[in-house]
Amino acid sequence: MAETDSPAGWYPDPAGDSTKIRYWNGSAWTVSVRELFPAPSPIPDGSPLQPTYHDKDATPQPYEYPSFLPAVPPNMALVKKGKKLLIATIIIFLVLDFFIIAFNSSIMYVSDQAQEATFELLQGIVRFTLECILFFLIYKGHNWARITAIVLFSFGLLIGIILAVVGAIEAFKIGIGTGIITVLLMAVIVGISAFATIVFCSRSLREYQRYAKLLSS
Repeated sequence: MAETDSPAGWYPDPAGDSTKIRYWNGSAWTVSVRELFPAPSPIPDGSPLQPTYHDKDATPQPYEYPSFLPAVPPNMALVKKGKKLLIATIIIFLVLDFFIIAFNSSIMYVSDQAQEATFELLQGIVRFTLECILFFLIYKGHNWARITAIVLFSFGLLIGIILAVVGAIEAFKIGIGTGIITVLLMAVIVGISAFATIVFCSRSLREYQRYAKLLSS
């Protein structure tokens, strides 16, 4: 479904005011704007409290919208889907990376490689922090961060395949032990990297980023 298929209705104001919504008539923005939380009208002393109503049947009139604003409103169905996929990907990846850091450091420590284990742990903490920053920027709608993540996940996918092959060869030679664990771990990394790459290339995530950018502008 193309972006121009967005149905007529009230959407977040693309002008950037998060307290208002603006009417989209199916082909163009209109001049009609509503307050999300309208301020109550002053009531004269002694007057009964009367509810206020919006005229839902009013036909908004189109007008010439400024060229710097988006031509169409965000597709909210895709926005919700993209947000859910992004949050799921972030949680899965960060949990997996935390496990990898703990696993590698533990293996080195029990192998009497305390100095290497400490270095691996510090390196993992720095990497984990940078990943959190990158994911936060993607969540806030920065497209360059999404593209950077696609490149990194693609690179991780390639490295994961190579290490899985090396681990399989090692497992074949020794039968059991670290080689099999490496194969399983790398298989998980390959799967997660492939899933994340697909998510970050999806239209739903791009639509969510467009919506997030509108809210933050």
